[in-house]
Amino acid sequence: MVSFRDAVVPDRFVGSPVTLEAMFGFNTNPYTQDWELEHADASRLSEFLAAYNAPALTDDDRFALMALCVASAHDALDSGTLTDDQWSRICSILIANRTLHAFTIHDWCCPDATCEDEMHTLTPRMRDVWAAAFDSEPRGT
Repeated sequence: MVSFRDAVVPDRFVGSPVTLEAMFGFNTNPYTQDWELEHADASRLSEFLAAYNAPALTDDDRFALMALCVASAHDALDSGTLTDDQWSRICSILIANRTLHAFTIHDWCCPDATCEDEMHTLTPRMRDVWAAAFDSEPRGT
């Protein structure tokens, strides 16, 4: 069992996802930080999820897009608009592509949090995703 608290996950950050910016009509300047948080939009979550399997996307694009989806899901959860279907789709993608999205999952788990005030409202759900994605891996003896 690999606890999210003990996991060592390589850093991976969203760069400048030009393809996604064009796809979704985002206007970004060179000083944009936390791209996925700046563009998170609960009302567009289904649109973002539908684009995940677009053939033109690279792994870097998919990494950035899933970071955007998770940030948008967090906003949707906070506003009471996150649907079971949307969350199920996010979970399925994260678990199926756990190596690509390990950093995003781990980051939203808030491994250093010692109380609820130090985590996101989405954190308990992301900890469940971590358990489903990584705790079920076969272990050697």
